[in-house]
Amino acid sequence: MTVFLRVLYGPFARTELGLTGKVYAIDWCFFGVREDNSMGHWTLRYKVAERKFVCFLSGCAEQQIGRAPENPNAFVPDKPMVFGKTLAEIMRKRLSNADFASATAASLNWPR
Repeated sequence: MTVFLRVLYGPFARTELGLTGKVYAIDWCFFGVREDNSMGHWTLRYKVAERKFVCFLSGCAEQQIGRAPENPNAFVPDKPMVFGKTLAEIMRKRLSNADFASATAASLNWPR
């Protein structure tokens, strides 16, 4: 199944999650407009021990409590839709070489 997004912005706010000096996950935040014109806020996580990328909804950003209504058309440029097999695949394409280097370094430092 192919995933379509009208637009995707990010990555923002790279965060390393760790315990006792060892990084166990690295997060990047994204936001965008889905095909049905609803706003989405996602986190792309690199799981160091598994050496795998996963994508999930950023729960706090999805709640509409105390927020003004969003206008998705304000974020959408006149470009073709972004598409891919999964959201994680689409977001991985947006990461820089430095992001991949830090993920690789964290994996190499992880005890196996």
